Amino acid sequence: MPFVFPSPLRVLAAIVYGAITFLAGFWLFESFQFYARATSVSLLSMFLLQTVLPRLRRTLAWRPKVKLMYFNIDGLGEPIRLALTQAGVPFDDHRFKEGEFAQIKPTLAFGQVPCLVVDGREIVQTASILRYVGKVLDGTGTLYPADAAVAQRVDAMMDQTKDMMTGRMAHKYRERFGFGSLDDKAVAEVEAAWFASTLPRHLAFFETALAESGSGWLVGSRTPTAADFLVGCQLRAFEKTCADKVTMPAALAAYTERLFALPAVAKFKAGEKKAA
Repeated sequence: MPFVFPSPLRVLAAIVYGAITFLAGFWLFESFQFYARATSVSLLSMFLLQTVLPRLRRTLAWRPKVKLMYFNIDGLGEPIRLALTQAGVPFDDHRFKEGEFAQIKPTLAFGQVPCLVVDGREIVQTASILRYVGKVLDGTGTLYPADAAVAQRVDAMMDQTKDMMTGRMAHKYRERFGFGSLDDKAVAEVEAAWFASTLPRHLAFFETALAESGSGWLVGSRTPTAADFLVGCQLRAFEKTCADKVTMPAALAAYTERLFALPAVAKFKAGEKKAA
């Protein structure tokens, strides 16, 4: 079959079709790059707005006046002092002088301390205070992580600490907890059972959690959380006040040493000893 030259109209149509195809392909390629860049910028913006900028705002723009009121002992004030110290938050470490607590007790929510005062606003209950420190005052965002799953584990460890101490507090402060009718013999029996059975069971829970975390801290975080300060301070209290009644697992003893060896914590404790 002899070759037939296409008509000028068909040539023009082919050129137009080719040009349209080329432009469409080029547009799709450019569009893909544009949307990829736009998506990256959008994700980066979301990250900055949700994490970096709030921390910068807390760290640079807001310098609250913070005061912690508690007795001149470690107790429930210690984890808060150390958490504030670790977070780099300047605070007035107010320790009651003799007779002072009785005067202000009627004005306090629940009539108890520790009480954290932030720009005049009073915050009470140890775990609640630690959460506030982590969520609001800690510019690093590590004491109480934004990740809900990790924060839940922090809460669980703090609640478990309270469960561990419930029996101890009830027999130690019998009048306050409604056990005023118990005589000294009954209290001694309850205390012996708590040290022999209840406490070792709870220590085993924490020992297991620490082993499973793999990070050296209770919830698997790279740095200590509010839970570590609450648990670690309670373990240190056992070592200081009732070592003859508590067999501390080696892993928990090492964990406590690691917590108190943190540079900021060690410096705070050294200054505390110097001021005593």
